[in-house]
Amino acid sequence: MLSISTACMPGLSSNFDRFFKRGIEMGFGGFEIGLSSVKVSKKDILDCQKRLNFKVTSVHNIFADKPVDSKNKRGDFLASADEKKREETIELTLETAKFAKQLGAKAVILHAGYIDDEDLREDYRDFKKRWTREKSHLQALREHLREMRTFSVHEYAENVIRSLRTLCQRDRETLFCLEPRVNFYEIPSLKEMEEIFNRVEEYNLCYWHDTGHCQVQENLGLSRQEDWLETFKDKMVGIHLHDVRGLDDHLAPGIGGGVDFSLVREYLSKETIKVVEVGSNVSDKELSKSLNFLKRTGLAF
Repeated sequence: MLSISTACMPGLSSNFDRFFKRGIEMGFGGFEIGLSSVKVSKKDILDCQKRLNFKVTSVHNIFADKPVDSKNKRGDFLASADEKKREETIELTLETAKFAKQLGAKAVILHAGYIDDEDLREDYRDFKKRWTREKSHLQALREHLREMRTFSVHEYAENVIRSLRTLCQRDRETLFCLEPRVNFYEIPSLKEMEEIFNRVEEYNLCYWHDTGHCQVQENLGLSRQEDWLETFKDKMVGIHLHDVRGLDDHLAPGIGGGVDFSLVREYLSKETIKVVEVGSNVSDKELSKSLNFLKRTGLAF
């Protein structure tokens, strides 16, 4: 079964009722309540689910009715060095988990946060610009970025570990699913993800793969999609399916041509929550074409 994330609104529809109806008509068996530019309340979604009787497979952190800091809309302050911000984000995440349970979803997808180092960000932006021009002769800059990251990451990674332990212990019913990120200054890297799972020994801490994020990292020569899949296959609960063209992600699967979905298919089971997560500029036609592609590739099961 394939689900679709509300992240593609307003591309498919800016009206929630029409969005869910159209998703059902297209053949999606479930939905992820993800981040969207279309503002909607928890009550709106619960009422809509009651009217249309659709399945919610997952919820993306943070979903809150009250205003959230623009830098924390995805829960990135779980890594914050500001203890008050970190604790507030834990509470917002637990509220999101409570909402997920009301919708019948066990999985909450988490962003772990980022390294608050403007020099690292600036050097990474420069690296990406150079990659688009030349792609080769960038190994020295890659090593420079890795050294900068190693020097700065420890405090933030420790905060993530503390946050995840608290979340998993305070809500034993929810599967908190950690997602790889797209930018090099974000947490976790592949090695950091391994350390997190080694140190947070909670059964409800899980892995959520993202085809687009991992492919961008592979295109940049930073880590390989297959390494993420192979390393965390036993922890994987779900996956975000989207395609890549160069460094542009959140394209409809099969449209960008950058992701080897036949490889991805080898690591999925019937129980894996499979969510199409595409950008808000996707068209109905592109999504229909993509759905047919995923069926042909054997991912719609």
